[in-house]
Amino acid sequence: MGNKIKNKPALLLICLVILIIIAVPIAGIFIISDGHPYDMYVVNKAAAAHLQSNGYTKDDLLEAHYVHKSSLDNANYCDGQYMVVFEDEPDIAYYYSVSKDQHDVVQIAEKDYTSKDGTCETITDVTKHTEQNCIHSDTSSHH
Repeated sequence: MGNKIKNKPALLLICLVILIIIAVPIAGIFIISDGHPYDMYVVNKAAAAHLQSNGYTKDDLLEAHYVHKSSLDNANYCDGQYMVVFEDEPDIAYYYSVSKDQHDVVQIAEKDYTSKDGTCETITDVTKHTEQNCIHSDTSSHH
């Protein structure tokens, strides 16, 4: 009976170490992705595939990555968006959102335009890479 009591602290220590080994990487993933690791994965994968299916290659993109910017007030879309800056339009950042159910990718009509003096403004003008079925961030209707 004395052995069982002596082994409890060792067993507790082993359980604590295993918990830390599991918890630290999970916490790191949540911190890096602002608490949305699954959305981050879905948005990155779906938006990159969407751009590729539209004929864009990595050489066409100056910048392309997940951002935790959710201008859509719609629970049907992932929280983050995919930001793209095209090589031939380096002053405009396009945003793509992904639906949670079917992982359909839509371009957000609002784009960030950075002027030569460094000021940034949101525009909804049709630009070189504006897609036909983009949606506005304040609604979920197509225009």
